[in-house]
Amino acid sequence: MKDNIEKIDQGLIAFEALKAKAQLHGTKCQAISVEDDDALNVALQILGEANDILKFIEAKRKELKAPILDIGRQIDAKAKELTELLEPSIISGKDIVKEYTNKKEIERQKELEKLKQEQEEQIRKEQERINKIKDYLHKMQADITEKTINCETPEQCDKLYYSINDKYPAAELFHELADLSIELKENCLQAILEKKSFIIMKMNAKDEDMENMIHAEYALNETINMNANSVIQNIDSTDALPTTEIEEILAKETELESAKPKNTRMVWKWEISDWTQVPDEWKQISVEVVDDYLRLNKPNLVNNCIIQGVRFYQDAVIVLK
Repeated sequence: MKDNIEKIDQGLIAFEALKAKAQLHGTKCQAISVEDDDALNVALQILGEANDILKFIEAKRKELKAPILDIGRQIDAKAKELTELLEPSIISGKDIVKEYTNKKEIERQKELEKLKQEQEEQIRKEQERINKIKDYLHKMQADITEKTINCETPEQCDKLYYSINDKYPAAELFHELADLSIELKENCLQAILEKKSFIIMKMNAKDEDMENMIHAEYALNETINMNANSVIQNIDSTDALPTTEIEEILAKETELESAKPKNTRMVWKWEISDWTQVPDEWKQISVEVVDDYLRLNKPNLVNNCIIQGVRFYQDAVIVLK
């Protein structure tokens, strides 16, 4: 090892000694100008001398690196020997662990999917339930409003008023719409009272005021409809509240989401699924494959021939002797 180090040091000193000579010949090469045969001979001589220096440098580089490369090969061989004793076992163990974790992950995903389906079903049922309540309130509001508008006597108004008080379902039956159901009931009762007051006023009106009373009654009926629809809009915009069942499902989903396999990490990989859809900028020609084709087929090639989109041509290269 010590001898190799001394030899490398000597080689580096030799390289340093060549530096000025290499710079000089580099300058001469850059100054080459060929205008006649004599100038061509001078240029070839300069290039030849420079090429000899280049060959010497390359030979010396290989000579100095040889022992280092040999040591590197010995280290690589020993490391490979030790790695081959252990690496296959690690790969096998990882495969076993991966098979188990993949199985658990599939089970976890199936359970998550099942929970999501259960959640969707619960939400559907809840939406169906609240829609039935909304439909009931819709029909009740439309029926009461129509009867209110059609009342012609105070007695009819009283009968309708007391029937609503007696038959209107208890607020708790409307669940999350309880408050709005009470508001709707109060709105309907208030409309009946207003209609009753108008009917009494109309009964006491003079004949000459009847035309105005007709217009006023039309406006009152429009107001009754508008007020009732305002409450219905609030009812329609109310969503079902999450049930205990839905909250339990969400809790299980959260728990499963956090129960991902341990000691694993997701790594992005890729593979070609359809070559025809791969964009041109992602495709790369294999230089080795084309070089092999050229080496095997150049005796039969014609200069500037194009084969499968590749042009094969001859280019002049200066040979230095």
